[in-house]
Formats: sequence, structure tokens, C-alpha cells
Amino acid sequence: MEKQLFALIFVCLGLYQTRAQEVQIQYMANQGVWIKSQDKQILIDAVFDKEFEFLDVLPKTELELLDDAKPNYNEIDLILATHLHGDHFHPILTGNHLRANPKTEFFGPLETFSVFQQKFEGFQEISNRVHTDSLQLHQTSAYSLNEIKVEAFRLAHFGTHPWNKAENYAYLIHLNGKKILHVGDSNLNIENISKLNLAERKIDVAILPYWQIGSSERMDLIETYIGAKLLLIAHIPLENFADAQQDITQLGYQNAKALTQQFEIIILD
Repeated sequence: MEKQLFALIFVCLGLYQTRAQEVQIQYMANQGVWIKSQDKQILIDAVFDKEFEFLDVLPKTELELLDDAKPNYNEIDLILATHLHGDHFHPILTGNHLRANPKTEFFGPLETFSVFQQKFEGFQEISNRVHTDSLQLHQTSAYSLNEIKVEAFRLAHFGTHPWNKAENYAYLIHLNGKKILHVGDSNLNIENISKLNLAERKIDVAILPYWQIGSSERMDLIETYIGAKLLLIAHIPLENFADAQQDITQLGYQNAKALTQQFEIIILD
């Protein structure tokens, strides 16, 4: 009987440890994700309102909950914005959330910080929890934000002028032994990503924009210079939702999943 009881306790402890170490990535909208562990929650590029008709956005009911930091958005530890464009960041929504939730911190590039400061009237109330850095192109730096380790990489934004002039940061999140990379709207060309030695970091998941994966040459670059175990493809135009997964598979990606279903959860364990 004692042996059976001990075995049961051991199994229960094992299940608890598994759940404690589990990391979830929940798709929100466009390129926004919600990363969760047992005790930490991070939103990346998820706090924004409608900017472009051809991209998805959270329903108004969810935006209101997020704005007011009401359940299930009342335990967010960190909000990250990769850059200032309105399909990734909204200063008033973000500011309202920080004001409603005194534990939440924010980090973004310097020009994103400046827009936040200019457009959110209550900025002084939350300024001690709003953080930034001025990284030069291809420069990296590491931070501890609300006890979460984050590495930021300055990478060129894809596209032509003026889009490519945006200060765009990629983030590498370290959480429960997992490494999750979110590249924002980075141009995934060899000049941009070959300088960072990302493949050496043994990344578990990379969240990449749909716009930047569409050729066998680009696939080779991603596999060589990022080398993540799983690719989550986001920033997909609404008109491409239905065929996105098939298109990605036909390109030859073996480890890539299209993010098109709002609130879908991917479990990393």
C-alpha cells in the first residue's frame, strides 16, 4: 500500500512539474501572440486596433477587455511592440491597459516609445513601467523585464520607403527553458539575419511574417540562419487565410504552421 501511495504521489508530482514547465502560444490577430507559462504572460504585437481592412484584428469585445485589463487579460506581465505601425501597436489601448493593471510593463523601440509618449495623455502615470532602448541596425541587447529574460535585435523592416524606415525589433523570449523568437516585420534576407547567429541559439519557435517566406531561397535562409524547430507563420492577409497552410506546405516547409484561427493555442512542452 505504501509503495502504491508513493507511486501515485510521484506520478502527481510529475504531472504538476509538466504543467508547470508548459509554455503556450496563443494566436490573437495579425502578428499578435499571447505567450503564457504557469506564472508569466507576455503579449507581443497584440495590442492594436483596426488599421488595414485586409488584415484581421481582435473583436471589439476583446479589445475592450484588453483595454480595461479585465479577465482574461488581468494578469499580463509584459507587453512588447516590435515597431510603431498601427497593425502591431496602439498607444492608447496599450496605455489604458498599463494604467488599469499596475503590474504590466512595456518595452518597444525608441520611436515607438516616442509615439506612446506623445499620443497617450496619461503617459506620466505609467512612465516608470515603459521601457525602451536605441539599438543600431543589427545590434542586440538583453533585458530582464518583470523577471522575464528578453533579447532584442534591431533588424531592418521589410518593404520600400517609408515602411522600411521603421525601427523594427525582433525579440527572443526565454521562458521555462523555451526560446521563442518574434521577428516583427523584419526583412528576412541574408544581409539582415545572417549577422545575428540565431541558429546557434537553438530556437524552439519562430514567429515569422507570411510576406517573407514565399520562395525556396527564402526557406533555405530561414532554415540556415534561424533554424527553429517550429515556425508559426502570421501576418497573413484575410484573403489568403483559406489557402495559407497549403501554400506554406507546397513551398516545402516541413515544420511550419499558419496562424489563421483566432485564439488557437499551440502548446510547447
